[in-house]
Amino acid sequence: MQKFEISCMRKKHTIFVNDKGQLIFLNHTKEELEAEIALMQLGTDKISKCAKVLYQLRNPKKETKINFAKEEIPLKEFLSKRLQIHEKRKTKNYKSINLKIHLAKKIYKKINETIKFLILKQSTYRFANNRWVDSENIVTVVNDKTPNIEQRSWRVWSRNGKWSGNSTEITVSVPFIRWYKNVYQKGLALVDGIFILDILEETPDHYIVLAGKKGRGFTITPCKAKINKTNKNLKWLKQV
Repeated sequence: MQKFEISCMRKKHTIFVNDKGQLIFLNHTKEELEAEIALMQLGTDKISKCAKVLYQLRNPKKETKINFAKEEIPLKEFLSKRLQIHEKRKTKNYKSINLKIHLAKKIYKKINETIKFLILKQSTYRFANNRWVDSENIVTVVNDKTPNIEQRSWRVWSRNGKWSGNSTEITVSVPFIRWYKNVYQKGLALVDGIFILDILEETPDHYIVLAGKKGRGFTITPCKAKINKTNKNLKWLKQV
């Protein structure tokens, strides 16, 4: 346990630092110090030196003017070290948070690219393919807690205005991490050329899933289906 002496209110006050690094002010009650700190926060600096020490430790970003005497240099150095430690921890936490964000972005990007590749790879959904028109087939992937898939189309014209065709966009919404763990890693991302959005139920012999069912023209609707675990055959369930 460290011990420091400080001239406070024209008297010698003692401050102890316990094994947990907590400061113990022998000559002040907790209520007294809290009241003085409240005054400091309201804009006055006419509080005891002990209260200023505590305020500085609690508010490392705010520089508090404390006039330390020569014999109080050990306390000043202790305070300075504590503030440096706080700054290092803040920097370390900032780097750790940045690293986590960076890794999350890389993972999300990989899942995004995987889903786009699977949608373009499958043979069930209809894409625009016009000989005389520069059609586009866009796949948009969204990280969302509610699984969904839909397709829209719009008419486009050739440069000379004589020929028309269609462009399409398929939008897939899935919770990235859950989809990757529960669907992709089980080898169920594509079954019979159909994109699987989520597993709703699992039994010893089959899965009940939410999948993208092709409708008329350029339409896709999320519907329930049953996948046999033995042969991986998919059968659409009656929609209620």
